[in-house]
Amino acid sequence: MLNAEKIRAARGFLDWSQAELAEKAGLAKSTVANLEAERGEPDARTLRRIETCFSEQGIFITPSGVEKRDFVLTTYDDYLEVLADVEHTVPPGGEVLFHCADDRRSSAAVSQKLQDMRKAGYRFRSTICAGNTVIAGDLADYRWIPEDYFSGSEICVIYGDKTMQHVPGTAGNNFVVMKSAVHAKVMRRQFEYWWRNGQMVGGGDVSD
Repeated sequence: MLNAEKIRAARGFLDWSQAELAEKAGLAKSTVANLEAERGEPDARTLRRIETCFSEQGIFITPSGVEKRDFVLTTYDDYLEVLADVEHTVPPGGEVLFHCADDRRSSAAVSQKLQDMRKAGYRFRSTICAGNTVIAGDLADYRWIPEDYFSGSEICVIYGDKTMQHVPGTAGNNFVVMKSAVHAKVMRRQFEYWWRNGQMVGGGDVSD
C-alpha cells in the first residue's frame, strides 16, 4: 500500500524532510528520494522499515491514503523488548517511572539490562510493595506503597509519551505499550500521587 504519494503525505503530517525520514528509518537519503521519484523497483524490506517508522509516530498507511491516529498500541511478549523501546524513545539522562515494580520478579537478563541503563545515565523511580527490601538501585529512587493496593496491580512503566501495562495471560505475558501523550500525562500524575504519599524504603518521611 505504500507508494511515493503516501510517503510524501506521511512526511507532511510529521513535517519531516527526506533526510529526516531517511535517518529515522536507517536508510540513505538517496533511497527515500528515489522512492518518491519512483525511480527503480522499491525493496519490500525498505518499504516495511519506512512504514514501521511512520506507525511509531501514529501515522498509518491505509488503502485509501494516510491516517493520523491519536494513539498507537504495540504488544511485546518479552520485557527486554519493552526496555529496548524505552531506549529507543528516551535518550540517556531521561527519566523512567516504574509503578508497582518488584525487582524480585526480574530475570538475570532484565536486571543486567536495568543496571546497564543506569550506568548509561537513565534515571529511574519506582513504587514498590510496602515491606519489600529487595532493591536493585538507590534507596532514594524507591517508595513503599500499601500492600493492599500493590497486590491488585501489575507493573506499569511510563516513559516519554508512552505507557506500558503488563497484562498476564494463560498463554504467557503481554506487555502492552500505548503511545499517547495524553495518557502518559495522566499516568505520570497518578505515579506522582503515589510517590508523594508513599513511604521511603527503610522508614523516614518522604519530605526528609
